[in-house]
Amino acid sequence: MYEGRPAQALYSSSAGTRTRYVQDIWGGGGLPYLQAVDSPESAYTPYVRWELEVPADIFKQVFARGGYQFGARIADVTLRSPGEGNGPEYVEVHTEQGVTSISATRFRAVFNVHGPDLYPGLMPAQRPSGGRWPQTVLSYSFDVSFEQESEPFHPLLPPGETGAVGTLTVVGEGWGHGVGMSQWGAMAMGSNGSGYREILDLYYGLAPQQAGGWLPTEARVGLLVEQAEITVQADGPFILVAPGFDPIELPAGEWRFRRSREGLVIVGPSGAVYDSPLFRRIRWQPR
Repeated sequence: MYEGRPAQALYSSSAGTRTRYVQDIWGGGGLPYLQAVDSPESAYTPYVRWELEVPADIFKQVFARGGYQFGARIADVTLRSPGEGNGPEYVEVHTEQGVTSISATRFRAVFNVHGPDLYPGLMPAQRPSGGRWPQTVLSYSFDVSFEQESEPFHPLLPPGETGAVGTLTVVGEGWGHGVGMSQWGAMAMGSNGSGYREILDLYYGLAPQQAGGWLPTEARVGLLVEQAEITVQADGPFILVAPGFDPIELPAGEWRFRRSREGLVIVGPSGAVYDSPLFRRIRWQPR
Protein backbone atom coordinates (compact mmCIF):
# COMPACT_ATOMS: atom_id res chain seq x y z
CA MET A 1 0.00 0.00 0.00
CA TYR A 2 1.09 3.58 -0.67
CA GLU A 3 -0.86 6.62 0.52
CA GLY A 4 -3.88 4.43 1.27
CA ARG A 5 -4.03 2.71 -2.12
CA PRO A 6 -2.43 -0.41 -3.66
CA ALA A 7 1.05 0.37 -4.91
CA GLN A 8 2.06 -0.20 -8.51
CA ALA A 9 4.26 -3.15 -7.61
CA LEU A 10 5.95 -3.49 -10.99
CA TYR A 11 8.43 -6.30 -11.60
CA SER A 12 10.41 -7.82 -14.47
CA SER A 13 12.46 -10.92 -15.14
CA SER A 14 15.97 -9.65 -14.44
CA ALA A 15 17.57 -6.32 -13.59
CA GLY A 16 21.11 -7.52 -14.30
CA THR A 17 22.87 -5.65 -11.52
CA ARG A 18 20.58 -2.68 -10.81
CA THR A 19 16.89 -1.87 -11.20
CA ARG A 20 15.67 1.32 -12.89
CA TYR A 21 13.88 4.47 -11.78
CA VAL A 22 10.36 4.36 -13.23
CA GLN A 23 10.73 7.90 -14.61
CA ASP A 24 13.84 6.85 -16.54
CA ILE A 25 11.79 4.33 -18.52
CA TRP A 26 8.36 5.93 -18.97
CA GLY A 27 8.93 9.53 -17.91
CA GLY A 28 6.80 11.38 -15.39
CA GLY A 29 7.62 12.50 -11.88
CA GLY A 30 8.50 9.10 -10.47
CA LEU A 31 7.35 7.23 -7.39
CA PRO A 32 9.29 6.86 -4.13
CA TYR A 33 8.89 3.07 -4.12
CA LEU A 34 10.01 2.57 -7.75
CA GLN A 35 13.59 3.72 -7.38
CA ALA A 36 16.83 2.22 -8.66
CA VAL A 37 18.49 -0.23 -6.26
CA ASP A 38 21.34 -2.72 -6.58
CA SER A 39 19.95 -6.18 -7.31
CA PRO A 40 22.06 -9.04 -5.85
CA GLU A 41 21.49 -11.47 -8.73
CA SER A 42 24.67 -11.41 -10.83
CA ALA A 43 25.69 -14.91 -9.70
CA TYR A 44 22.24 -16.29 -10.60
CA THR A 45 20.74 -14.55 -13.61
CA PRO A 46 21.71 -15.60 -17.15
CA TYR A 47 20.98 -12.03 -18.24
CA VAL A 48 23.73 -10.25 -16.32
CA ARG A 49 25.25 -9.27 -19.69
CA TRP A 50 24.12 -9.59 -23.30
CA GLU A 51 25.45 -8.20 -26.56
CA LEU A 52 24.15 -7.52 -30.06
CA GLU A 53 26.31 -6.68 -33.10
CA VAL A 54 24.56 -5.44 -36.25
CA PRO A 55 26.16 -4.28 -39.53
CA ALA A 56 25.27 -0.70 -40.38
CA ASP A 57 23.31 -1.54 -43.53
CA ILE A 58 21.15 -4.04 -41.62
CA PHE A 59 20.63 -1.50 -38.83
CA LYS A 60 19.35 0.96 -41.44
CA GLN A 61 17.01 -1.61 -42.99
CA VAL A 62 15.49 -2.59 -39.65
CA PHE A 63 14.78 1.01 -38.69
CA ALA A 64 13.54 1.88 -42.16
CA ARG A 65 10.84 -0.73 -41.53
CA GLY A 66 10.10 1.15 -38.30
CA GLY A 67 9.73 4.47 -40.16
CA TYR A 68 13.24 5.93 -39.81
CA GLN A 69 15.44 7.16 -42.69
CA PHE A 70 18.95 7.90 -41.48
CA GLY A 71 20.80 8.92 -44.65
CA ALA A 72 23.54 7.27 -46.69
CA ARG A 73 26.32 7.03 -44.15
CA ILE A 74 26.19 6.55 -40.40
CA ALA A 75 28.98 8.46 -38.69
CA ASP A 76 28.20 7.49 -35.09
CA VAL A 77 25.54 6.10 -32.75
CA THR A 78 25.52 7.35 -29.16
CA LEU A 79 23.37 7.10 -26.04
CA ARG A 80 22.21 10.38 -24.52
CA SER A 81 21.37 9.96 -20.85
CA PRO A 82 20.24 12.79 -18.54
CA GLY A 83 21.57 10.80 -15.58
CA GLU A 84 19.99 8.24 -13.29
CA GLY A 85 16.63 9.41 -12.00
CA ASN A 86 16.37 12.36 -14.39
CA GLY A 87 14.22 10.90 -17.15
CA PRO A 88 14.34 8.74 -20.29
CA GLU A 89 17.41 8.03 -22.38
CA TYR A 90 17.72 8.51 -26.14
CA VAL A 91 19.78 6.85 -28.85
CA GLU A 92 21.19 9.38 -31.32
CA VAL A 93 22.11 8.35 -34.87
CA HIS A 94 24.54 10.74 -36.53
CA THR A 95 24.60 10.93 -40.36
CA GLU A 96 25.25 13.49 -43.09
CA GLN A 97 21.59 14.49 -42.71
CA GLY A 98 22.01 15.40 -39.05
CA VAL A 99 21.06 13.64 -35.82
CA THR A 100 18.04 11.37 -35.40
CA SER A 101 16.97 10.98 -31.75
CA ILE A 102 15.13 7.78 -30.75
CA SER A 103 13.87 7.05 -27.25
CA ALA A 104 15.38 3.95 -25.64
CA THR A 105 11.91 2.37 -25.42
CA ARG A 106 11.28 2.98 -29.12
CA PHE A 107 14.79 1.77 -30.04
CA ARG A 108 14.15 -1.52 -28.26
CA ALA A 109 10.66 -1.92 -29.76
CA VAL A 110 11.82 -1.41 -33.36
CA PHE A 111 14.65 -3.92 -32.98
CA ASN A 112 12.43 -6.50 -31.27
CA VAL A 113 9.54 -6.21 -33.73
CA HIS A 114 11.31 -5.82 -37.07
CA GLY A 115 14.76 -7.35 -36.53
CA PRO A 116 13.69 -11.02 -36.33
CA ASP A 117 11.21 -10.55 -39.20
CA LEU A 118 13.83 -9.14 -41.58
CA TYR A 119 16.92 -11.02 -40.42
CA PRO A 120 15.89 -14.16 -38.49
CA GLY A 121 19.38 -15.62 -38.89
CA LEU A 122 20.94 -12.66 -37.07
CA MET A 123 18.35 -11.60 -34.51
CA PRO A 124 18.00 -12.47 -31.70
CA ALA A 125 21.73 -12.94 -31.29
CA GLN A 126 23.47 -16.12 -30.22
CA ARG A 127 24.18 -16.64 -26.53
CA PRO A 128 27.84 -17.33 -25.64
CA SER A 129 26.71 -20.64 -24.11
CA GLY A 130 24.71 -21.64 -27.18
CA GLY A 131 21.17 -21.02 -28.37
CA ARG A 132 19.66 -17.57 -28.84
CA TRP A 133 18.67 -14.77 -26.53
CA PRO A 134 14.88 -14.52 -26.06
CA GLN A 135 14.78 -11.06 -27.68
CA THR A 136 16.97 -8.86 -29.87
CA VAL A 137 17.28 -6.06 -27.29
CA LEU A 138 16.43 -7.59 -23.93
CA SER A 139 16.04 -4.50 -21.74
CA TYR A 140 16.30 -0.73 -21.53
CA SER A 141 19.58 -0.98 -19.60
CA PHE A 142 22.08 -0.82 -22.43
CA ASP A 143 24.80 1.25 -24.05
CA VAL A 144 25.55 1.63 -27.75
CA SER A 145 28.68 2.19 -29.80
CA PHE A 146 29.44 2.39 -33.51
CA GLU A 147 32.68 1.40 -35.20
CA GLN A 148 33.24 2.77 -38.68
CA GLU A 149 35.02 0.76 -41.32
CA SER A 150 36.90 2.02 -44.35
CA GLU A 151 34.60 2.14 -47.35
CA PRO A 152 35.67 0.34 -50.54
CA PHE A 153 36.40 2.68 -53.46
CA HIS A 154 33.81 2.61 -56.24
CA PRO A 155 34.93 4.95 -59.06
CA LEU A 156 31.52 4.95 -60.79
CA LEU A 157 29.49 5.96 -57.72
CA PRO A 158 29.42 9.35 -55.96
CA PRO A 159 30.78 9.45 -52.39
CA GLY A 160 28.21 8.34 -49.82
CA GLU A 161 26.20 6.18 -52.22
CA THR A 162 28.05 2.91 -51.67
CA GLY A 163 26.03 2.04 -48.59
CA ALA A 164 26.47 2.29 -44.84
CA VAL A 165 29.70 0.73 -43.58
CA GLY A 166 30.41 -0.13 -39.94
CA THR A 167 29.02 -2.09 -37.00
CA LEU A 168 26.55 -1.09 -34.30
CA THR A 169 27.14 -2.79 -30.94
CA VAL A 170 24.53 -2.84 -28.18
CA VAL A 171 25.68 -4.13 -24.78
CA GLY A 172 23.19 -4.43 -21.96
CA GLU A 173 22.03 -6.24 -18.87
CA GLY A 174 18.79 -7.68 -17.58
CA TRP A 175 15.60 -8.79 -19.32
CA GLY A 176 12.46 -6.65 -19.20
CA HIS A 177 11.80 -3.07 -18.15
CA GLY A 178 13.85 -3.36 -14.95
CA VAL A 179 11.47 -1.31 -12.78
CA GLY A 180 10.53 -2.55 -9.30
CA MET A 181 11.29 -6.10 -8.24
CA SER A 182 13.59 -8.37 -10.21
CA GLN A 183 12.36 -11.97 -10.27
CA TRP A 184 15.91 -13.30 -10.58
CA GLY A 185 16.97 -10.98 -7.77
CA ALA A 186 14.16 -12.20 -5.54
CA MET A 187 15.14 -15.79 -6.29
CA ALA A 188 18.77 -15.01 -5.45
CA MET A 189 17.80 -13.38 -2.14
CA GLY A 190 15.47 -16.24 -1.24
CA SER A 191 18.18 -18.78 -2.04
CA ASN A 192 20.45 -16.96 0.38
CA GLY A 193 17.93 -17.04 3.23
CA SER A 194 16.02 -13.77 2.85
CA GLY A 195 12.31 -13.75 3.62
CA TYR A 196 9.61 -11.99 1.63
CA ARG A 197 9.70 -8.91 3.84
CA GLU A 198 13.41 -8.38 3.17
CA ILE A 199 12.88 -8.87 -0.56
CA LEU A 200 9.96 -6.45 -0.74
CA ASP A 201 11.82 -3.93 1.41
CA LEU A 202 14.83 -3.95 -0.93
CA TYR A 203 12.88 -3.47 -4.14
CA TYR A 204 10.00 -1.26 -2.96
CA GLY A 205 10.83 0.00 0.51
CA LEU A 206 7.20 -0.57 1.54
CA ALA A 207 6.09 -2.67 4.51
CA PRO A 208 3.33 -5.20 3.68
CA GLN A 209 -0.09 -4.20 5.03
CA GLN A 210 -3.50 -5.82 5.32
CA ALA A 211 -5.39 -5.29 2.06
CA GLY A 212 -8.77 -4.75 3.72
CA GLY A 213 -11.44 -3.73 1.22
CA TRP A 214 -8.94 -3.60 -1.65
CA LEU A 215 -8.85 -7.40 -1.84
CA PRO A 216 -11.82 -8.83 -3.82
CA THR A 217 -13.79 -11.66 -2.28
CA GLU A 218 -14.13 -13.38 -5.64
CA ALA A 219 -11.89 -13.67 -8.69
CA ARG A 220 -13.17 -14.89 -12.06
CA VAL A 221 -10.67 -16.66 -14.35
CA GLY A 222 -11.21 -17.66 -17.98
CA LEU A 223 -9.07 -20.39 -19.52
CA LEU A 224 -8.73 -21.50 -23.14
CA VAL A 225 -6.59 -24.53 -23.88
CA GLU A 226 -5.41 -25.60 -27.33
CA GLN A 227 -7.14 -22.61 -28.91
CA ALA A 228 -5.24 -21.40 -32.00
CA GLU A 229 -7.07 -18.08 -32.41
CA ILE A 230 -9.58 -16.00 -30.46
CA THR A 231 -11.42 -12.75 -31.17
CA VAL A 232 -12.23 -10.32 -28.37
CA GLN A 233 -14.76 -7.50 -28.73
CA ALA A 234 -13.88 -4.88 -26.11
CA ASP A 235 -16.52 -2.24 -25.33
CA GLY A 236 -13.94 -0.07 -23.60
CA PRO A 237 -10.22 0.23 -22.91
CA PHE A 238 -8.65 -2.86 -21.36
CA ILE A 239 -5.32 -4.09 -20.01
CA LEU A 240 -3.65 -6.96 -21.82
CA VAL A 241 -1.46 -9.07 -19.54
CA ALA A 242 0.53 -12.11 -20.70
CA PRO A 243 3.26 -14.05 -18.89
CA GLY A 244 6.63 -12.59 -19.67
CA PHE A 245 5.36 -9.28 -21.08
CA ASP A 246 4.79 -5.77 -19.83
CA PRO A 247 1.06 -4.97 -19.32
CA ILE A 248 -0.33 -2.97 -22.26
CA GLU A 249 -3.45 -0.79 -22.26
CA LEU A 250 -5.41 -1.21 -25.50
CA PRO A 251 -8.47 0.69 -26.76
CA ALA A 252 -11.96 -0.58 -27.48
CA GLY A 253 -12.71 -2.55 -30.62
CA GLU A 254 -12.29 -5.98 -32.10
CA TRP A 255 -8.96 -7.67 -31.36
CA ARG A 256 -7.70 -10.97 -32.78
CA PHE A 257 -5.06 -13.06 -31.02
CA ARG A 258 -3.44 -15.82 -33.05
CA ARG A 259 -0.69 -18.29 -32.24
CA SER A 260 2.16 -18.67 -34.72
CA ARG A 261 5.50 -20.45 -34.79
CA GLU A 262 7.24 -17.19 -33.83
CA GLY A 263 4.95 -16.31 -30.93
CA LEU A 264 1.64 -14.48 -30.48
CA VAL A 265 0.31 -12.33 -33.32
CA ILE A 266 -2.08 -9.56 -32.26
CA VAL A 267 -4.22 -7.75 -34.83
CA GLY A 268 -6.04 -4.61 -33.68
CA PRO A 269 -9.17 -2.83 -34.99
CA SER A 270 -8.92 -1.91 -38.66
CA GLY A 271 -8.04 1.72 -39.28
CA ALA A 272 -6.81 2.32 -35.74
CA VAL A 273 -3.69 4.44 -35.33
CA TYR A 274 -1.29 3.82 -32.45
CA ASP A 275 1.92 5.38 -31.17
CA SER A 276 3.95 2.20 -31.62
CA PRO A 277 4.17 -0.42 -34.37
CA LEU A 278 3.81 -2.95 -31.55
CA PHE A 279 0.10 -2.11 -31.44
CA ARG A 280 -0.55 -2.39 -35.18
CA ARG A 281 0.51 -5.99 -35.57
CA ILE A 282 2.46 -7.61 -32.78
CA ARG A 283 4.51 -10.77 -32.98
CA TRP A 284 5.35 -11.24 -29.33
CA GLN A 285 8.12 -13.29 -27.89
CA PRO A 286 8.59 -13.55 -24.12
CA ARG A 287 10.82 -10.92 -22.58
